[in-house]
Amino acid sequence: AVGWAMAAAIIFFLGLAAVWWRPERSIVTLGRSSGAVSWSAEGGEWKRALQPGARLRAGTFSIEGGQSSAQLVFRDGSKVTLTGESEAVFAERAQKTMTLRSGALTAEVRPQPSGHPLLVHTPTAQIEVLGTRFSLAHQHGQTTLAVVEGQVRLFRLADRSSAKVAT
Repeated sequence: AVGWAMAAAIIFFLGLAAVWWRPERSIVTLGRSSGAVSWSAEGGEWKRALQPGARLRAGTFSIEGGQSSAQLVFRDGSKVTLTGESEAVFAERAQKTMTLRSGALTAEVRPQPSGHPLLVHTPTAQIEVLGTRFSLAHQHGQTTLAVVEGQVRLFRLADRSSAKVAT
């Protein structure tokens, strides 16, 4: 009887661990790229020579060279294209987040779950995106936003002001 109780306890704890522990899964797939494109997992080693179709988890993308670009596709079909000399950090926990450290991107964002917009940070601003097409650049301490379709909410960090930006 003690052996059966011990086996049942082990199975119970293994099942509990399987529910709680999940390996970090990929959040973006590399669509197409040109030029020098590299990626590093959070706190990991840089990988270069990535191939289209590479499935990547949270991390940092770096694009080198004025003619270089990389398209990243989230699981929901939202697309972000980094161009030129750019660096961006991508993550997805309760919601998608990106930090554009430098450079430029364009995005086509599918409608996001209610209360969980895509958040895009730059050193000077934060953008909340529910579903739209836009371009964003951060260079020389300045963030520039252009909305092509839909609307986003822009928060300026310097004076904590916000505005809806629409087409």
